Amino acid sequence: MLRKLNPFKACLVLFILAPVLAVQSSFANPFDNIQTISSVEHSVVADNQTFPPAFRITYPVTLPHNASVIPTASAWYRFYFTLNEQPQENLALFLPLINMNAAVYLNHQLVGASGSFTEPMSRFWHTPVLFYLPTASLKEGNNTIHIRLKSSQPNDLTQLGKLYLGSVDDIYPLYADEYFASYTIHIMALSAALFLGFITFYLWILRRLDEYLYFSLAAISWAISSLNIVIHNPPMSSFMWEWLIHSTLSWMPLFVLLFIRRVLDLGKHPSENILLLISLCFTLGLLFTPPAYFFPVANSWHLLALFTGLFAVFLVSKSYVQRRDQTTLILGLGFLTVALFAVHDYLIVIHVIDGENRFLLDYAMPLLLLAIAIVLIHRFVEARDGLEQANITLAERIQDAENEIKESYVIISAMEAAEAVDNERTRIFGDLHDDLGAKLLSLVYKSETPEQQRLAKQAMEGLREIVKQSPVSNQSQSRPIPGWRMECEHRAKEHGATLQWHQQHLANKQDMSTATAIQLSQVLREALSNALKHGDGHMIQVSIQKRFNHLIMRIQNRGKPFCDTYKNGSGRHNMQRRIDNMRGIIRWKGCKKGGCRVIWAVPLDEAL
Repeated sequence: MLRKLNPFKACLVLFILAPVLAVQSSFANPFDNIQTISSVEHSVVADNQTFPPAFRITYPVTLPHNASVIPTASAWYRFYFTLNEQPQENLALFLPLINMNAAVYLNHQLVGASGSFTEPMSRFWHTPVLFYLPTASLKEGNNTIHIRLKSSQPNDLTQLGKLYLGSVDDIYPLYADEYFASYTIHIMALSAALFLGFITFYLWILRRLDEYLYFSLAAISWAISSLNIVIHNPPMSSFMWEWLIHSTLSWMPLFVLLFIRRVLDLGKHPSENILLLISLCFTLGLLFTPPAYFFPVANSWHLLALFTGLFAVFLVSKSYVQRRDQTTLILGLGFLTVALFAVHDYLIVIHVIDGENRFLLDYAMPLLLLAIAIVLIHRFVEARDGLEQANITLAERIQDAENEIKESYVIISAMEAAEAVDNERTRIFGDLHDDLGAKLLSLVYKSETPEQQRLAKQAMEGLREIVKQSPVSNQSQSRPIPGWRMECEHRAKEHGATLQWHQQHLANKQDMSTATAIQLSQVLREALSNALKHGDGHMIQVSIQKRFNHLIMRIQNRGKPFCDTYKNGSGRHNMQRRIDNMRGIIRWKGCKKGGCRVIWAVPLDEAL
């Protein structure tokens, strides 16, 4: 049974094989009858000469060879080969490496040219070319080959690699292999990079995640820079083309660094703005740089871009040491491969390494982009799996939400009912105050005796107390103790009695629910009225204390006991009912020296 392919292991194999494949020779020469030309004569000749020019001064050089040529001149190479007899078939001359444009002359006759030698010049940078040598131009004995090379400004460098001469049948397979490795692969990689770049840019439009944006910009930048190999006849001047290629090539490592910081959740760093500003300055500055200084400035920018890419490698390596996960391993190997190949290519650019060596960065970048794409796809699949798992439990979560809504609805309905009760109670109290209050006030003024006037005033004060403390919702709080004391003192004074107030373990600022305070106020008011009515009118004792988790209140007078005569009164029944509603107890007891005391106690959880 086939095992499921792990994409991370596949990327690991690619990065292991990439250096091995890339450092292989550009091609092998399996044919003994192919002639390899590595020694030629060289001269720089002005373009106003007849072609091919008569070499006055030549220099023997070994291929591959680099030469710096002014814009008004061309580099010329000459070599000879001998045919023992007139050939019956065409021969072919294979040039695997030229820079930028080449023309071949056989026995002073133009055989062919790779492209235009005038602006906009054709560009065959690291693109192999094949020239057919017709039998009509060949002769028995010595034959002469002239090769003209011309660079495109601001590039003054011409390059010519080793030459291969042989029959068409022998040379063409060699050319086809090199063409595939140097050109066709780049078209495929460029197309893949553009596809990945635009796909991730579309994902960025949908999700607005910075890692998608910077990856797409990096992929598109690399694809544009790779056009230097793919496009042979650019639709602009050589200077503008070089500016476009070198600018996008140096922007790419910066976008990669920004991508790495986002994908590793490192966040934005202030140095990013500095790097963006430097790159922007190089981009604009390179556009206005004189051709003679174009490549020194561009190489300086490339060096900065190289260090930027190496820093990205450092961040990925550091993250792998900390996390030890497959994502950072693949990214680390990918960026390390790119960094090594970038160093190799930079050494070629500054002529430290032989120019005939192939640029390896063009092969590493597609692998890196593929690895990054796999990482992003892996993250997308994980997000999708999480969404599917969420969908599986969606029904349960919806049911839980419905239950919560039902419970909330019950609570809200109860709160609305309580609010309606409070509103209705407030209305009733207002009506009592407006209607009954006015009538009591009339009784106060129309009372015929002081006793009637006193009773009317007490009723008026009781009504005001009830109205003042409404509404009586369970959540409202009050501090009734100071008011109780003031009322007791006032009423005792009206009767000419002395009030003895005792308060223990209970502060004046003691909070109490408004509903409980009203009930206790009514009990206290009724008990005080009876004590004043049936006492000797000299002394009233009121005690309030907190003991055994209960609120205990007591009123005692002196004089005629009223406990038995008051037993069946409505006031006593009302007091009993109010205390029972608060789950308390109330007792009436006679005193040995005369008088009566009333004691009631309610639990603190009801009163406080």
